[in-house]
Amino acid sequence: MTLVDTGSSHVKSSTGYNLNLSTSDLWFGAGGGAYRFDGKKLNYIFLPIRKESSNISSLVMAVRPFTQPALANTVYCSYKDKKGNIWFGTQAEGVIRFDGKEFTWLSDNGLAGPAVRAIFEDSQGNFWFGNNGSGLFKFDGKQLTNITKTFHLENEMFVLSGLSKSGTMARIWAIEEDNAGDIWVGTIDCGLWRFNGIKFINYTTNEGLTSDIIQAIYKDKYGKLWFGTDGGGVFTWNGKEFKKFE
Repeated sequence: MTLVDTGSSHVKSSTGYNLNLSTSDLWFGAGGGAYRFDGKKLNYIFLPIRKESSNISSLVMAVRPFTQPALANTVYCSYKDKKGNIWFGTQAEGVIRFDGKEFTWLSDNGLAGPAVRAIFEDSQGNFWFGNNGSGLFKFDGKQLTNITKTFHLENEMFVLSGLSKSGTMARIWAIEEDNAGDIWVGTIDCGLWRFNGIKFINYTTNEGLTSDIIQAIYKDKYGKLWFGTDGGGVFTWNGKEFKKFE
């Protein structure tokens, strides 16, 4: 996949790294970078700060302290794509892709700001990013789209007020795809959302879940989806209803 530089979405930076990334590598987020374990040794990879980060105004940093350059590229999640590239979800730098030699930032349309808590590559090669405040993003290799805004599911006041709003898809912590190709999105305050490419369906405690806080989604080798809640247990989906795992 080639990333096309169309502006602030695709800012590239060469580094002194020259790593042959392997599909068997293990990655662990740590501070402003990540540790890579290649099966023999552990190496630390530092994520450079974009030049734009040093131009953030003092007013913005006072209201949103996580945008300070020293904290901005703290890693919240990492994801290895089908080609072995590593994607990092950061505190305030959006998403950073690393191919072993070069870093590429995706940061516009609200992706850079609140932390990116989830990254997922679907069966069609599209990437989905879950932001804790700005919502769901789709990246097709060329264009970065804020899906939450497209479907008017945003909670614009969350970053400033910290208040949740029912019926929104703004605070995303988990993303997965089922065998039918539908995308499932877990929020930290508004339950689950299911997207078939045309419309979203929202599942909350009204549909049988015991919590609207969804922290993890996992598809097992049989294609069954598992949903981890905060204090409400683990649920599966049988195509019609949720069943709590006992």
